[in-house]
Amino acid sequence: MRCAGAFLAILLLAPAATAGEGYDDMIERGRASMRARDYSGAAEAFEQAARLRPDETDAWFRLGLARSSNQEPDAAIEAYTKAAELDPTHAKARNNIGNVHFRRGEYEAALAGYEKALAINPDYLLALYHQGWVLRHFNRNEEAEAAFTHCLRLEPTSNREAMTRLDCLFFFGTLRFRAEQHAETAQAMEQVLAINPGHTEAHYYLAMSYRRLGRVDEAREHLEIHRRMLRAARRDEPVERAEP
Repeated sequence: MRCAGAFLAILLLAPAATAGEGYDDMIERGRASMRARDYSGAAEAFEQAARLRPDETDAWFRLGLARSSNQEPDAAIEAYTKAAELDPTHAKARNNIGNVHFRRGEYEAALAGYEKALAINPDYLLALYHQGWVLRHFNRNEEAEAAFTHCLRLEPTSNREAMTRLDCLFFFGTLRFRAEQHAETAQAMEQVLAINPGHTEAHYYLAMSYRRLGRVDEAREHLEIHRRMLRAARRDEPVERAEP
C-alpha cells in the first residue's frame, strides 16, 4: 500500500479544476458521477476537492467511496484512513475500511475496522452485522451471537439497514442451529421467510430444524422448496409456488 504522503503527492500533481470551479463544484460533480456510476470520473472530482481543501473530511470520505466502487481497494483504504485521521469520530470511515478488507477476504483486518467503528458508535447496525459475520466465520459463536442480538434490538432507518437486520436474524438463527436450539432456529427462520419467502437457505435451516423437532411433513415441504429453488437458480428459471 502506498503511504499517505505518496498519495497526497499524486493529488498535488493531478490536473487542476476548471477555472472558476471551487470545492463545492467538485463535490457536486463527483456526486453526479457517482449517481451515473462513472466511478473513475467521481474519483477524479473528489481528488480535486481534496486538493482544494486537504483538511476537509468529507472530500476524503467520498474519494474512498469512489475508489472502492472503482475497484481500487488500496486507494480506497488510503482515502478512508485520511478521513478517519481528520475526524476521530468518523465511524463510517472505519466501517468502510473494514468493508474493503472484508471484500478481499482479509477478515482479521476487517474485524479491526468494525471494532473501531463500534467503539465510536456502539449502535452502528451495519458494523454490528459484519462484526457478527466475521466472528461467526472464526467460530467465535458467542461473540457473534451477541453482535447479531444487539443488531436485532435496533430499529433500521433505511431499506439497506432493514435488509441487513434481516441478515442478522438469519445468521442468528444459524448460530442457534449450531447450538442445537432447534425451536429457536425455527422461530428465527420463520420470521426471515415471513419477510422474504425466497430466502433459499432459510428454507433449508427451517427444514432441518423441523426435522429435529419431529415436524417431519413440514420439514419435507421446506426441503423440497429449497431444492426447487436451487434447481431454478442453476437454470435461471422462476420457481413455481404451490397455492396456499
